Amino acid sequence: MSYVDPSGEYIWVTVAIGALIGGISQAINGGNFGDILFGAVAGGIIGGISAGVGNLAAGGAFFGGTAANVVGFNVVFSAGAAAGATGGFLGAAANSWYNGGSFLDGIGRGIGGAVFGGYTGGIVQHQKSIWS
Repeated sequence: MSYVDPSGEYIWVTVAIGALIGGISQAINGGNFGDILFGAVAGGIIGGISAGVGNLAAGGAFFGGTAANVVGFNVVFSAGAAAGATGGFLGAAANSWYNGGSFLDGIGRGIGGAVFGGYTGGIVQHQKSIWS
């Protein structure tokens, strides 16, 4: 497996992973059933959007047909960074607002999530070339 889904037929995997992470995060934080359900739904939506943005950054279509066969650090890092930043921003902002944070608090946390998510997403996406 090469971390690539050229046909886009496995987008549901990113949705499922996002839902799992979102639900587990809310459960760890002591959320009730409604909180856990919200985390799962929001995580799934954010996972799907993040994957689509990563595909777009790689030069493909939102839900498939990625151009990830184009090799190069800049392309792969950019795709991972775009997906990570999108997921980081949406996840952190949504979590803040859901838990009663102000609009500006959500934006601030979203920006922090985007920076962290963008950096780690870029590195993780291109880890094979960096460490091999």
